Amino acid sequence: MDQLIRQTAAVFGPASPEALEAAVGGARLCNELALLAMRSAPYSQDQGRQGEAGATSSGAEGGCRGTLASPALLYLSYALQLPVLTAVTCNNLALHYVDNSQPLLALRCLAAAQQNNAGEDDVSVHAALNTAAVLARLGRRSEAVAAARRAVELAVAERARLAMRGGQVDSARELVAAAHHQLEALLPDKPGR
Repeated sequence: MDQLIRQTAAVFGPASPEALEAAVGGARLCNELALLAMRSAPYSQDQGRQGEAGATSSGAEGGCRGTLASPALLYLSYALQLPVLTAVTCNNLALHYVDNSQPLLALRCLAAAQQNNAGEDDVSVHAALNTAAVLARLGRRSEAVAAARRAVELAVAERARLAMRGGQVDSARELVAAAHHQLEALLPDKPGR
């Protein structure tokens, strides 16, 4: 795949729409394969723990590190080398770290996902929801509530943006509902509930 992306850039030019489309396609494929690997093969806890001392991928991932012991990390490492979909890849890398009981690495990846979100698939709501879940697991309730509130704000804004453009708002509605649900779950119980 790397060779095909390079050939496309050589033929059409590195800044051409064709080269960008090839890079995006490669990054999407790597992310999909990583998610498939995470869903289909049970991870051993050892694979995740090796990430602490594993090789660091280069790029704008903001310190998301991992060992190349698992197929998911192989795919995500390759995706991080491409100049596109960094936020999507960092969010997916965070999912890997959560699955492998490495919440601090997951938080770093989620911060990178939110930081690198401009101009690509918008994963800001997903990253905020995932951040809230990780913080809640760590017992950092007030930070988790703040992240869940941010997810609600982002989801509502996304739904409004889509509605103004006449776009499909169904997925945005689902995100708003998920964000509200997570926020509700994190808020202290009210008397009479």
